[in-house]
Amino acid sequence: MSITITMLVENNTKSSNLQNEHGLSYLIQKEEKNILFDTGQSDKFINNAKKLGINLESVTDVLISHSHYDHGKGFRPFINNINNKPNLYISKYFFHEKYSLVESEYMYKGVGFDKEFLEENNIPSNYIEEDIYYITKDVFIATNFSRTNSFETVNSKFYIKDNNYYIKDDFIDEIVLGINTSKGLVIIVGCSHPGIINILETISNRTGKEIFMVLGGIHLVNSPQDRINKTIDYLKKLNIKYLGLSHCTGEKACNEINNNVNGYFRSCTGTIIQIDEMCNVKII
Repeated sequence: MSITITMLVENNTKSSNLQNEHGLSYLIQKEEKNILFDTGQSDKFINNAKKLGINLESVTDVLISHSHYDHGKGFRPFINNINNKPNLYISKYFFHEKYSLVESEYMYKGVGFDKEFLEENNIPSNYIEEDIYYITKDVFIATNFSRTNSFETVNSKFYIKDNNYYIKDDFIDEIVLGINTSKGLVIIVGCSHPGIINILETISNRTGKEIFMVLGGIHLVNSPQDRINKTIDYLKKLNIKYLGLSHCTGEKACNEINNNVNGYFRSCTGTIIQIDEMCNVKII
């Protein structure tokens, strides 16, 4: 069981040959599955895949972690650029209209496609509502996270629109990807809006397994120092072997985690993570 995880787009890039943007997209290659986790906000991840020698026609499954533009707006150009019809996995609540309150104005922050687009393009769509949903025996989707850590609050600028009313967004639509390995779970997150500690604790309690690796964004940008400190303390306690954090984690939090938590590495556009059958890890 070998796994290759390639970051197709992120806020930063390790190569001038690759394009970056405020967004996130991973390709996870494991046995017969090629899973696209998030699609960034444009076609840049598609262009990067070509430059990296990756044929996106081979994608079998697409997961979009939540319905913000920087994680799902690239889905439309992706579908328009391939002949394949991969399985789409999104939350039951994915199509809540997303907005951000900026200087007294509600700005649309959604993914730019709807159910009609999926139907018109014959996309096999799976609306996840189960706590744990297995794609294969070793790959699962988790959602419905417990919110036991009160300091992990959702940024107050985020809203959803419902019947012309703007309601605070609790990100009930957030899903994450989990992969079983012999040394624990690999967890891939989009933005961790429900709180990374809430997410990891929920998954650990449900599966009874330790966390081996965490990849993605944990939304500590603009967070108070107390929340950053408590997150660092929790990550140290878990003793996670690899922390490939990026995107909405924020530069300040990334630097502090790097200085205080073993296993941290910066995951950016072009980063490749290889996990072999013995769970030896190589980061390129």
